[in-house]
This record gives sequence, C-alpha cells and structure tokens, in this order.
Amino acid sequence: MRCEKVEFHYVKGVMHHQRSIKDIFYLVIEKRSVAKMYVISMMVKDEFGVMQRVMGEFTRNKINVETIVVGKCETPGKARIVLSVIGEESAETAIARLERLQDVSDVRLIPPEGQSAYALISTSDGHVGLIGGSAQVEEIIERTKPEKYVKALNAL
Repeated sequence: MRCEKVEFHYVKGVMHHQRSIKDIFYLVIEKRSVAKMYVISMMVKDEFGVMQRVMGEFTRNKINVETIVVGKCETPGKARIVLSVIGEESAETAIARLERLQDVSDVRLIPPEGQSAYALISTSDGHVGLIGGSAQVEEIIERTKPEKYVKALNAL
C-alpha cells in the first residue's frame, strides 16, 4: 500500500509508539479519506493584480493552497492557474468564490484522470525532472529519498 508523504512520516511516528499493524492501517485509511487533494483549473485575465485577487479569495476563506502552477495559455490575453487544495468542502467553496471574480472566465474541478504530477528532485548528480501520474511521481520520490524536492499537480 502506497502512503502519501505526510502519511509516511505519520505512520513512521505511529510505528515508533509500537501500535499494531491493524491500528496503523486504519490510521492511514482515515488520513487518506480526510486529506484528499482536489485540483482546480481556471482561465484568468493575464494582467497585473489578478493573482492577488484570486489568492485573496483563498485567504478570506482560510483555504490553504497546496500546489500552484501559473502560466500563459492557448488564449491570447489569458493565463491558466492550476492549484490544489485539500478537502472537497474547500474546493467547492473556492470554486464558488472564484466564479464571482470578473478576472476569472472559467473555473472547474479536474477529475483525477485529467490530472498529472511533476517534480523536480535534487540528486548527487544534479536535478532531475519527473512527469507522470501522481502515484508514479510519489513512488519515485519515496524510492529515491532525495535531499530536496518539489512536487505539484497539474491539469489543462
């Protein structure tokens, strides 16, 4: 069974306290059901101040953004923002608030099959870029145990 990075450390800590494997299994399942990642994609005006207004909605609603990717896209004068949050309620609240912003022309929740992950890891030989499914990228990170890395979710 694969564990998310935060769960791995949590489980490691639980094992240190010598709980049974059954207890650990239930704690991981419980953590997973609570900590599901939701990916939101939006098309916004590509102009000064838009990012501040978008992120202001998250701040006002006390929603933490786990990952964020921003860049120009296929539509002139527009940019795409793809971000992830933990929890369905947070995702629904964010989408409802973002739909009201004049700077946002399209916002939607991306299903898991439409998502991809990427990471940049630091190795003794230099930096390595990884692209693939979230589980694939996480597995490589867990196997290589890099000293430093950054991982994000992305979608179109």
